[in-house]
Amino acid sequence: MALNIPERFKPALKKVASLSDNDAAVLQAALERLPVVRNPEKAASRLASHPGDLTTQDVESIIAVLGALASLRANLPVSPSKFVDELCEGLLGSNVVEEDKGGSLKRRLLSLLDTESVVIGAKAREIQREHQNVFMGARVYSDLRPVFSGAAESIAGAVVVHNFRLAYMYQNEPCELYVAMDDEDLDTLQKVIARAQAKSKTMTDLMRRAEIIDLGRDDEN
Repeated sequence: MALNIPERFKPALKKVASLSDNDAAVLQAALERLPVVRNPEKAASRLASHPGDLTTQDVESIIAVLGALASLRANLPVSPSKFVDELCEGLLGSNVVEEDKGGSLKRRLLSLLDTESVVIGAKAREIQREHQNVFMGARVYSDLRPVFSGAAESIAGAVVVHNFRLAYMYQNEPCELYVAMDDEDLDTLQKVIARAQAKSKTMTDLMRRAEIIDLGRDDEN
């Protein structure tokens, strides 16, 4: 059964299909030399050269798609060969890839999706984000609110109000939460974050002493 390919994946997969055999081999070798791939942008910037006419953005997109496909494959009860067959069937069926490139694309994807840096990176991302709610971003909006006296024409003073915006993913759907805060709340949040960072450093130091690779930090790889 053909896989339903997300539209955002198709340009990168088309680029992989259009590579010459030599350029595909160069890309494979470059990925094999990389440490664990968690951040496609950083991984693409670490490549000394790009195969063929691929730009840094092209390579970044390809790495991102490979990581997503590696995660998907790990969660499907099919063999790697069957997964790639169904993936290519979906690409051919949607006219993303020409019929005569199907065979070479299957071989390339089988090899690329078996690259250790891609596979381990995909597993690390999945474990780190395998939660119902996943943080995406945050921002604090600060306002000065006047406090009126009995008469609306007279201002007795003002208070600072902070509105904390939390962006997160809930079951793969983007969501937002707004929470009103004052300065004391910000102090509390800052202390909680500082404590979490201190605990993270303790655990990271423990991993380093035990010579365990920290797969949760891109700057460590």
